Amino acid sequence: MTMRQFNDPLNQDTNIFIISTRAGGLGLNLQAADTVILYDSDWNPQMDLQAMDRAHRVGQKSDVIVLRLTAMCPIERLVLQRATSKRNIDKKIIQGGHYIGEANTDLSDDSCVRLKSLLELTEFEGEEGCATSSSDLNNMLARTPEELAWFEAYDARLEAHDTRLMQLDEVPEWLREDPPVQDDAEPVILDRASRRGNCAVQNYADDGFSEASWASE
Repeated sequence: MTMRQFNDPLNQDTNIFIISTRAGGLGLNLQAADTVILYDSDWNPQMDLQAMDRAHRVGQKSDVIVLRLTAMCPIERLVLQRATSKRNIDKKIIQGGHYIGEANTDLSDDSCVRLKSLLELTEFEGEEGCATSSSDLNNMLARTPEELAWFEAYDARLEAHDTRLMQLDEVPEWLREDPPVQDDAEPVILDRASRRGNCAVQNYADDGFSEASWASE
């Protein structure tokens, strides 16, 4: 699907246009979109801002809603903190006309140590986050009371419907219980000498020709 097909007002079959935030930074126009969903936040906040601006082009007639999906992990939290910090620096220094040099992009030893410690974390430290509930998400997504009622009715149908692909009584008996573990089983000891003797060694570098026979050919 092309951008022209997505923006075509007569095209009612396509409602989603998936694209990277780093793709088409110059002149990309998605004025037919009224919702922007950022699945993966960028370290550079300008990339996310450009992705939002693609829906705010000349010809946009609807209110645009921007949603950002974030995982509850330290890395996602650090990315958002760094992006917010960079935007604040941009407002205070760059936009204020006080930028006089290039930034140092080299990672110091302290930055590497901090990044390594974040990768080893499995839980949040300090303030705990919480996942967005279905009710809060419906209120953020709905533009009209009719849409809100439709979202709530759809969630009610999902809660009433069992989404399991296989019911519990359909699971085979041998999968319901853990296999018995033999504590008195004797360990198997492999003899390296006999193992090497049983393995055939193939020399692929030897083609069966000597230098004299090859020269005679």
